[in-house]
Amino acid sequence: MSTLMADLPTEVATAIYAPCDRIARQQRRQGDKRTLKQLRANVLTDLALREDGTTRAPRTEVFLYLAASSLLGLDKQPGYLAGHGHIPTALAPELTSRPDNV
Repeated sequence: MSTLMADLPTEVATAIYAPCDRIARQQRRQGDKRTLKQLRANVLTDLALREDGTTRAPRTEVFLYLAASSLLGLDKQPGYLAGHGHIPTALAPELTSRPDNV
């Protein structure tokens, strides 16, 4: 998990927060059991990743350091994700094998 923060003018922050809160509360009324905080985060993600009216899959550039022996399944040395730290060995090959990753 990561935290995203931005220093914005109050009117801009409010203009972003208000629809996220409104949609999240609507989802709660419709029976979604997640917390409002979780729902707001998901709404913001959906809106931020929207292109041409549809939400696209998130795509990012990351720098993953992994021993070739671990990538080949010969051992279980943890990977290192720049900016985040060590990651479980099982997650590293998954990140490197997705066809849309660069």
